[in-house]
Amino acid sequence: MVKMEEKVCFTDTSVKTWNRLFVALYVLTILEESPTYGNHIRERMKEMTKDLYKPNPNALYPVLRTLEDGGYISGKWDNPDTRGKRFYTITTRGVGLIPELRERIQDRVQYLQDLVTAVKSNFDLP
Repeated sequence: MVKMEEKVCFTDTSVKTWNRLFVALYVLTILEESPTYGNHIRERMKEMTKDLYKPNPNALYPVLRTLEDGGYISGKWDNPDTRGKRFYTITTRGVGLIPELRERIQDRVQYLQDLVTAVKSNFDLP
């Protein structure tokens, strides 16, 4: 299993960190389907989450840069002179990171499910 470097590690438990982890897993999963560009990744995430989540560019692009800096994806401009669209491709290292991210997301989902159960119980919610 590939371990994330500290820069990509997202080790704290803040909402921002978990949002980046969530976005990173979607980015890598989408890029496994085929190389694509940022706005398409946003639209695909919206589609995959049944219109419940479409990341703000301020959430997506820093994750893309971090993944690219870590060697998990590679990016190339469609036209280097105009820099219109940057197409991203998952690397072998990125493919190896997916199981670790899935495990971390599963841990967070379990925590959230337990929290919802506790809140429902505490406040007699259905």
